[in-house]
Formats: sequence, structure tokens, C-alpha cells
Amino acid sequence: MLADRRQIDIDGVACNRSAAGKAAVKMPSKGRRAKVRMSLTKHKLILANERKDVPEVFYSLQGEGPETGRPSIFVRLSLCNLTCVWCDTPYTWNWDDKNLQHESEQRYRREDEQSLLSFDELTRLSLEHACSNFVITGGEPMVQFKRLEKWFAHVREARPGATFDIETNATIVPSDGFDAFVARYVCSPKLSNSKVAEEDRIVPEAMHYFADNERAVFKFVIGTEKDLEEVHALEKDYGISASRIFLMPLGTTDHETKLHHAWISELCLKHGYRFSPRLHLSLYGDGRGV
Repeated sequence: MLADRRQIDIDGVACNRSAAGKAAVKMPSKGRRAKVRMSLTKHKLILANERKDVPEVFYSLQGEGPETGRPSIFVRLSLCNLTCVWCDTPYTWNWDDKNLQHESEQRYRREDEQSLLSFDELTRLSLEHACSNFVITGGEPMVQFKRLEKWFAHVREARPGATFDIETNATIVPSDGFDAFVARYVCSPKLSNSKVAEEDRIVPEAMHYFADNERAVFKFVIGTEKDLEEVHALEKDYGISASRIFLMPLGTTDHETKLHHAWISELCLKHGYRFSPRLHLSLYGDGRGV
């Protein structure tokens, strides 16, 4: 069950933890020292790194979903509450002191892969680019949504026209304050091909929230035609219209994804879904900061 494998992080959202009980975010000690630490970090965000000591904040073209091809500022946050076996950003959660599974069999050191940035630092870094479209990705950005809400307000003071798209696995319900800043949710509920337990990857309360939110679309990673059965079931169970559903090929390289293009595009035509490429793989390859 969830409580057996997760721990509440410093913002109050469940994060994955290993069988040995080591959490993705180490909890502060109790008492006065803990209060001091909380006051020092509540206006900071935990970012993934492009390379050691270099946070993954970059300007590029959106490669997936409804805004494919749009210039955007990407902010990649560290931490995730799921552990997908094919995840293309395992350096946001698959730590070397945990016993989690990933197809690459590679684990990462937190101290190499995370940067803790103040709101001022992150805003300055982001606004080096003359763009108002922000994409907040991860990992799972919603793990830090309380802090993100405050940072969004901070960015809007410096760039009033800023818009924020959230790439999420659709397992965490946002607050009303957070939702007020969001232009679009690109939800990617995980299917059984992720090898994550269904009770962890499909959270009915969150699915209903996003299905009822007109600013949310749903993007499913498809590896075989059998995956489509799960998409149909979620479409029916949560009343998601076909026009809000994107099918995206499974793969972490341009070659892998293009092997699936033809038959997935035919499924989209048959069922009225939309096709999502992985444009960044075609343009830049499988790397960080692109």
C-alpha cells in the first residue's frame, strides 16, 4: 500500500521511498533545528541538474502534446512519486541509496543531481530568456506545488504575461491557488507498461479533478496495441472526450519512437485521438537540457 512505500515530503506530498525506508527527501530533525531548516527552504525549489551544479532550466521547442513546436522556458524539478521502469528522467528519483527498478539499471547520487534554488535565483535564471511561456516538468512537479504556487506569483511580478503549463502524472490534486496560475495541464497517467502498481499510478480523486478541468489534456505512452485497452477504460471511467487524448510512442530515442509512428497514427485516426510525436528526440536526441 501507499503508506508502506512512501513518506510525506517537506511540502506535505507523498514521495516514493525504498524498501529500506529511505525517502526521496530527507526529513529534518524534530524541534528547533527543524523549524529553522523549514524557514530557510520554504522559498526554494528542488531542481534537477543538467550537469553537476547546473540546474536544468533551458529554452527550447516543446516536443510533446498540444503545444508541440512552441518556444518555451523549461524548468525541470527533481523528485517523483512514481517509479516508471522506462522513465526518461530517472535522475530525478532513482537514487543510489534506494532499491528501485529502472530498465537502465543506473542509479544516481542526489548531491550530483539536485540543486536547491531560491525564488530569486530561479527567476533570474529563467528570465534570461525573452519568452513568457513556461513549462514546468520533472520528475513530478506537483510534489512541490505549494512552493511552485508562490514562485509563480514571484515570476508574474517580474514578467506579468508569464503563462505556466504543468506536465504531470495526474496523481496529485492541486490547490485552488496553484490552479489559478496554470494555463494548461498536460496529464500523463501511467499505464501498466510503466510497471507501477495501479493503486499508485491511478488516483481516482486526481483523475476526476483533471477530467473535469477544461484546461487539462491527457497524453498516454503507448508501446503495444494492448495499451489501448487501458486508455479506453480510463476514457470511459472518467468521461474524457477523445479530442483531449493524445497517444505518444514509447521510446527514449528518435529511432525507437518512429518505429511506432505508423500504427499509433492509425489508432488515432480510428478512435478520434490526437497523435503526439517526441519532437525533441528528432531535433536534439536523448539528452538533458533540450
